[in-house]
Amino acid sequence: MNKKQFSLLLLLLFFLNVNAQEVPIWREMNKEFEDCGSSLKLYEDGTFFYEKFCEGMRFSFCMGSWEKRNSLIHLNPRIKESFTMNTLKKEKVDSDGEILLLDVNNKPISGFNFIQFPGNVTVEEAVADMDDYVNFTGKVSLTEISMPIDTFEDGYLEMYSMNKEYQLMAYDLYQISGEIIVFNIKDILNTAYTVRVNLPAEIFQYSDLNYIELPSKYIQLEEDNYKFVSKPE
Repeated sequence: MNKKQFSLLLLLLFFLNVNAQEVPIWREMNKEFEDCGSSLKLYEDGTFFYEKFCEGMRFSFCMGSWEKRNSLIHLNPRIKESFTMNTLKKEKVDSDGEILLLDVNNKPISGFNFIQFPGNVTVEEAVADMDDYVNFTGKVSLTEISMPIDTFEDGYLEMYSMNKEYQLMAYDLYQISGEIIVFNIKDILNTAYTVRVNLPAEIFQYSDLNYIELPSKYIQLEEDNYKFVSKPE
């Protein structure tokens, strides 16, 4: 290895190490009241993550970018339609097939909910059926129409247990963005997919997901917390 090649190798290792690190939090503020609460994280790269949680209720969140404007922080949320699922790799295999699901940081996503439903059932019927169940119970579970299947800890979804005559839908993505992505299972057998969702993996530890609007796009920082305020004149 010559000097130029060695320098390029060191540069590559440096960038790999930087990309592997999590973005530092500039400020984290939490509000809790009994079994409920909210959290706002402002990251040093100019992004934010806001979440609301309450025992037995939906997990609600919002994310986007932020900037300081005089004494206030302006939050610029992403629209829910910007959250998508894209195929990075697709290849034929000798096994039944599999889907590897990665998050925005290329980390495996565990607990991502897909649902299987019969081929003679429309997507609209399957979605309405699962929505009713989730709204009533707060979790994705077996219904008369749909059978849930979620990714393992390593981010993989195996095809061997699936009914070839069924369809497969990415239900968790639908809950967040409203986008409906459906596969005919017989068409994806004997295929290995690598798929990315442009969201952090940690979100999918919850079953009942909800992307929300903020009370206001402006916050006033306090000594150890914050409050939403009206848009300045």
